[in-house]
Amino acid sequence: MTPSALDIRRPAALRKTKNLSARALELALQATHVLVAPTSREVFTTQASPVADEPVAYDTLDGWRCYLHHGTPLPGAAGEPVILAHGAGFNRLVMDYQRSGSLASRLHAAGFDVWVLEHRADRSAHPPEHPDVVDIDIIAARDVPAAIRTVLERTGYQRVGWVGHGLGGHLLYVHVAQDAEHRVFAAATLGTPVCFPPLVSHARRVALASRLLPSHLLLPNHALLRGLSPFARPPRRSLPLAAGLEGPLVRGLFNEASEDLCAGLVQQVARWMTTGAFCDRDNRLSWLEALRGAHLPLLVVASPGDPLCEPEAAAPVLDRLADPGEVFVPSRPCSHLELVQGDRVEADIGDVVVDWFAQRRRSAW
Repeated sequence: MTPSALDIRRPAALRKTKNLSARALELALQATHVLVAPTSREVFTTQASPVADEPVAYDTLDGWRCYLHHGTPLPGAAGEPVILAHGAGFNRLVMDYQRSGSLASRLHAAGFDVWVLEHRADRSAHPPEHPDVVDIDIIAARDVPAAIRTVLERTGYQRVGWVGHGLGGHLLYVHVAQDAEHRVFAAATLGTPVCFPPLVSHARRVALASRLLPSHLLLPNHALLRGLSPFARPPRRSLPLAAGLEGPLVRGLFNEASEDLCAGLVQQVARWMTTGAFCDRDNRLSWLEALRGAHLPLLVVASPGDPLCEPEAAAPVLDRLADPGEVFVPSRPCSHLELVQGDRVEADIGDVVVDWFAQRRRSAW
């Protein structure tokens, strides 16, 4: 990561103040981080080495300044632009952590112009003086169009490709549902559910309780994952979220690629889980039904090993779209983070995603 990328951080005065209990949790997890370090001879973390290391600012209509991170195309490459969007609880590095074994690196090696998205839910974003609540609806309505516009202005192309992991796929769906003239020539979503099974009673209580949180609160997910990272070491599985990845990579992702969670975003996801519907913040509009008839060549990647999204929960979006799409289920079940990082990306997942865009790259003009 370049110094310029590290320096882009929301000023301390603009960050949301954590309450005392959250701060106490953070300190306790930091102590755990020191006391439970791996005892084996393996490297503690794989160091981040993203291919998209040039920060490019974009401004939204409601006053936010956010950043894309650009990976200059290889010499002689056609350079069709593809935007990669991360999921909830992580930042851009989850899509672009290393120069091998990430979707960003695979697309870059295939000659695409790689742009990794950050938005107002990332700690790098600079808010206006009086920001609105951060949730999926507002990011899709404001940040996504501004990011696409910036990429097209910089590259000279007419359309972009889109790769969305988890919530990064939801952002695309909401954007396309709102804008019939969207400028996306092809897309791939990975682990992005559009149907939600009924919750057990305990999970339902947790989801309902999340609605009581102050909407502007930041939940300390970054501190939580940093605290859990020492437990991610072979032969022990880390968490179902990252099962199948090597310990150094998981610890690197938890330490450097994790992000705090905006309560407004968590509340909207909780509404999906309690109602079973992929809907707007007020549960008045089904985004899934709003996609009916939309033109979008879409590859849906999902695995039965992903605790957040079974293939049956991701595939129904294809029934609403006017263009033919495909579902790809990896030959071996993999976890949510394995969809975008590690050996599976170097093997079948990366090949399928790159081939999907390569077959449609001329549509970028």
